[in-house]
Amino acid sequence: MARASMGATRRGAVLILACLLCTACSPREPAPAPENTAADPAAEAALIAALDDIAERRQSINSVAATAELTANVAMGPVALTSKGSGQMESMRIDGTWRFRLEAMNTMSGTFPGMGDASAKMLTVCDGEVVYNEVTMMGTTRVAKRARPEDADTSAADGQALLAKLRESGDVALLPDSQMGDVPVYVLEVRLSPEAREKAPPNAVRNEFSFAKDSGIRVGAVSYDDEDKPLMSLIYSEIQINPALDPARFSYTPPEGVEVSEMKDGPAPMPSVSF
Repeated sequence: MARASMGATRRGAVLILACLLCTACSPREPAPAPENTAADPAAEAALIAALDDIAERRQSINSVAATAELTANVAMGPVALTSKGSGQMESMRIDGTWRFRLEAMNTMSGTFPGMGDASAKMLTVCDGEVVYNEVTMMGTTRVAKRARPEDADTSAADGQALLAKLRESGDVALLPDSQMGDVPVYVLEVRLSPEAREKAPPNAVRNEFSFAKDSGIRVGAVSYDDEDKPLMSLIYSEIQINPALDPARFSYTPPEGVEVSEMKDGPAPMPSVSF
């Protein structure tokens, strides 16, 4: 009996983490815009110039495919859960709206007694109106859905518009240029406002976003806690720009016999990390 109870608790803990990771790529509504503080004119000009370059380069992109690497460290009371995974991310602009599909395999472990390691197969599909999250592990498949917010699209006409979107979550700064592998990137930091922290990963205080200089595609997103330790990250590599993708891949039908539940509002695992 005790073994069965422990198994059920273990299954519940890893399913919670799997669902958190699966929703990591789900778009969601931004927090209310904080009051903007006066910025250094030179720093503001450099920030807008970088964002202008990002926005301009993105205009010619209608589809993207890449390998996705996910990591997570989640504290849930006395239980600490960790996860590492990889998979394929695809995104396509259809009728002016970006849609995406992420398929990934994750290995999770935790400090819960007897938990050990567990693997989960995860699928997230946004069909332009609804985001579906499917998690299969230990012989159980669960599906949850939520509406796609109208303002979830991360594209913008110019740097000012993109900056306004980013500032909906907090103070924005342009960090020194860097590289992800062989890809030169712009690095943007968003220090989260109190309102934004309510929708961010637990204990997250800032996010870093890396945008490829050659395409404007977001190739990395990391959330950090107040000790500057990474909580969650999603990194893209082997990026293909404008590949031929089948629009049917951005539609979703749940497995036969699986009930689809409504995803409740609440703290999200990490900031939007779509391309």
